[in-house]
Amino acid sequence: MSARVSIVTRTKDRPLLLERAFRSVLGQTFSDYEMIIVNDAGDPAPVEALIAQFAEEASGRVRLVSNETSAGREAAMNTGFDAAAGEFLVLHDDDDSWAPDFLERTIGHLDEHLEDGGVAVRTEVVFERIEDGRVIEEAREILAEDLHAVRLADTIRRSTVPPISFVFRRSVFEAVGPIRGDLPVLADWEFLLRVLSATTVGFIDGEPRAFWHQRKSSTGDEGNSVIVDAGDHRDYMGRIRDEYLRKSVASGNDLGQLLFISGLFDEVERNAAGSGRLTAELIRAGQLAQSEHLQGVHAELQQEIARIDERQKRIEATQQRMNELLDYSRPVIGGLRKLMAPGLAARRGARRLLGRRTESTAPAAASDSTTTPGGPTEAASAPAPATRRRHREDTRVSDRVTKRIAFYLFFDADGQVDDYVVYKLEQLRQHTSHIFVVSNGPLTPAGRQRLEGVADTVWERQNVGFDVWGYKEAQEQFGWDRLGEYDELILLNYTFFGPIFPFAEVFDRMDAEDVDFWGLTEHAEVDPHPHHGSGVMPRHIQSHWIAVRRQMFSSEEYRAYWRDMPMISSYDESVDRHEARFLAHFEQAGFVSRVAFPLEDYPSDHPIFDDIVLMLRDRLPIVKRRLFFHDPLYLDRYAIIARDAMSEIERSPYPSDLIWRNVTRAAKPRTLATNLSLTEVLPEQTFPDGHPGALDRSSLPNIAVVCHLYYDDLVGEILDSVGTIPGPVDLFITTSDDAKRARIEAAINASTFIGGSDVRVVESNRGRDISAFIVGCGDVLRDEKYELIVKIHGKKSAQDGYNIGTWFKRHLIDNLLASPGYTENLVALFQRHATLGMAFPPTIHTGYPTMGHAWFANKAPAKKFAERLGITVPFDDSTPLSSYGSMFVARREAIASLTDLGLTWEDFPAEGGYKDGTLAHVIERMFSYVALANGFHVRTVMSPELAGINYSFLEYKYQAVSAFLPGYGIDQVAYLESAHGGVSSPVGLAKRLVEGKPAIANAIRPAYRAARSVYRRARGR
Repeated sequence: MSARVSIVTRTKDRPLLLERAFRSVLGQTFSDYEMIIVNDAGDPAPVEALIAQFAEEASGRVRLVSNETSAGREAAMNTGFDAAAGEFLVLHDDDDSWAPDFLERTIGHLDEHLEDGGVAVRTEVVFERIEDGRVIEEAREILAEDLHAVRLADTIRRSTVPPISFVFRRSVFEAVGPIRGDLPVLADWEFLLRVLSATTVGFIDGEPRAFWHQRKSSTGDEGNSVIVDAGDHRDYMGRIRDEYLRKSVASGNDLGQLLFISGLFDEVERNAAGSGRLTAELIRAGQLAQSEHLQGVHAELQQEIARIDERQKRIEATQQRMNELLDYSRPVIGGLRKLMAPGLAARRGARRLLGRRTESTAPAAASDSTTTPGGPTEAASAPAPATRRRHREDTRVSDRVTKRIAFYLFFDADGQVDDYVVYKLEQLRQHTSHIFVVSNGPLTPAGRQRLEGVADTVWERQNVGFDVWGYKEAQEQFGWDRLGEYDELILLNYTFFGPIFPFAEVFDRMDAEDVDFWGLTEHAEVDPHPHHGSGVMPRHIQSHWIAVRRQMFSSEEYRAYWRDMPMISSYDESVDRHEARFLAHFEQAGFVSRVAFPLEDYPSDHPIFDDIVLMLRDRLPIVKRRLFFHDPLYLDRYAIIARDAMSEIERSPYPSDLIWRNVTRAAKPRTLATNLSLTEVLPEQTFPDGHPGALDRSSLPNIAVVCHLYYDDLVGEILDSVGTIPGPVDLFITTSDDAKRARIEAAINASTFIGGSDVRVVESNRGRDISAFIVGCGDVLRDEKYELIVKIHGKKSAQDGYNIGTWFKRHLIDNLLASPGYTENLVALFQRHATLGMAFPPTIHTGYPTMGHAWFANKAPAKKFAERLGITVPFDDSTPLSSYGSMFVARREAIASLTDLGLTWEDFPAEGGYKDGTLAHVIERMFSYVALANGFHVRTVMSPELAGINYSFLEYKYQAVSAFLPGYGIDQVAYLESAHGGVSSPVGLAKRLVEGKPAIANAIRPAYRAARSVYRRARGR
């Protein structure tokens, strides 16, 4: 009896990838299939070896068909399908893969939906590379995330169903005919068009069940046709459309007409875009019409109208032709009418403009020559100055090799150069002939060496004039005459991570634009002006990336702009005199600009911050660093979820660990943890093998448990907790005397514990579990065989009362070692995140007054401790993100530097002096800062049960306090700071107003400065 499903796998000299395909097929939960391997003139030995390797598991379901001479990729499909006997057919290329339930889901759909000739599933693109005989995954991306059905109308325009995702009935294959072997590429798209012309195709939405693997850096046998033969794809798509159109003319074939319509639709979109640009030009010309030059502009407008009329006639002719096509093309025509609307509106607007009476006076606007650059007059003036008409040459650079120079503005308070900077410049180097790094401030020797490895020029200057004067003096230092050798210059800076997606994508697109300057992103107009309290901040290109072409940077206007730039003494002046001024200034001088990711495509005024997830889905190549350390109350107010942005980044080609290495030392820990939602509620059930959250048991980390057990009667519950850890562990227990050690060792020997154990008597109980950990077990922290350290201790808090003490212990132990399933998921968390340095329970707040007060008397001594270790991580304001209770799981290398201090027992207070402000309490708060300073991030973890208890009390407390306050958190804090009393209140109020409501900052600025002066004098007393 024949198998129900025939799986065809074509291969040629790719045994490494073919082995993965074997495992994908043999791992299916649906087993009624045959696998036909078509070896298309490749070396037979590796293929036969793989078949022999999997022979027992395959149970006779694998057949080999060999072509002595290559039939080609597309024709090899037919070779397999001709040999197939199954009711259902599917192509599984040798480099792709399926989820285990792919066949079960698809065949189940087709059995239930007899009307469908085939079915497709959601697909995920897996980007990978082959290195040293291994396949290394780089990133993942959902293919056609907006796809929720497979329709002919959509497939005509683009193919979103790769073969790996598509199962079809043999009857359909026989009805529409075989795959076209004469097409070297896109035969699968052409076949799908024929299938959709004859029948419906179902779609299984939800999580991806098919995985389309692509290797951007591979060529030859290891490459993908969609990448290696990208030019052929474009060429043959045009040929297929043309062929069907000829058939349509000859025989009335409807599909050919629809393919022709889709081509016309693309042309109309381009025409409409052109009409939109003409509209913008007419608006600018309308400003000229109000001036004394109206008569000269009148003829220009007439010419513009003639151009629009001609374009409109072509569009109307296209519409007439489309109206004569088949009835089911009407949805396309409806879209065409919408696209025509801008052109019609532009023509009507221009005619109305010409009908107005000539004005006799010039517009009331100050000229550039009579105002201070960026001063209040220019920033808040009424009508904009008239745009100067100038002769322009075509500035597009897409048809030639672009000689480009980049001026990279860098600043780091410590002079360090992080990996994200090096990576960014390495990627930029592919598109630039010269990289000029200007550092606003001194660099460390190591930092300078790193920059010199990726830049042509590294120039350190005094940190004056902010970024504006950095750009000004860097260009002057390089020399205006030398700049004339280049086609384009870029002014960019250190304030973003990237490229999240290849710079090539945006360069290729913008090189084809006939513009004088361009940016990546822009900010909308702001009214009132946030720095002045009145007037308007104009729409502007954001200064983290501005590219300028030779026609503009060689002009006198450009050089005068920088030559006359006044000294910048504040951030506000930097925005007013440069960033918010640049666009309007040069457009008024007659230069033309574009933005790669324009404001109109997004719902907010500040897309790169407020809509960053949407922009990343559009493949914006950068992410602002500020997203990770901006005020969480602002992100809360506007529901900006930075973790979603991080998820998008992790699915991109960008190595996200570069972000962690920078933000862990640059951001306040609690701010970073809040913005990135670094709280994990881990389930107590384990994940199945293959799930992203599952523990990889093949590479379990070596784990050392370090436990201080002053109360040896707790040894039983400690062993129960340690028993939840997956795999064998080494247990180190410290205690205070030999008698306790003997009882502890006896308990271990009588238990089911199977790991190694070492019970030590400490010299002193000074510093309790902290000193026992760092001094008594310093050798364990230095032992490189351990990857993870679990620090726990026997806890009795009799001084806090039974309920509170018991809850604190439960909060610590049950959020770390709750059950075998929970602890397994915690260890898996470290496996998934290579930069995760510590995981610990969240701040204890039930029974303790920690929220907002947890530094207590420890902040000042903590700063001295940080100086000893060279820690520069900024401190949290009031509640450090720390492991209160000193229980945690940590990566050993994240905290091993604690042993570098050479602490002794005498450094800790005697038993009677164990209180806030002493070393043990300081280190309790500094464990996390040590990990962060070493380049690791930290997370808090909770079990589901304790998360429910924790959140319920936290929400109740917050709503009870909020009942007496304004609604939003950012306003509540400002209100409380103003109402708190004492010399700090005006300062706190002003600070929050400046940060949260900048529009009125200008009005209260004098009061803020006066209050700050009083406050400082008061602190000095």
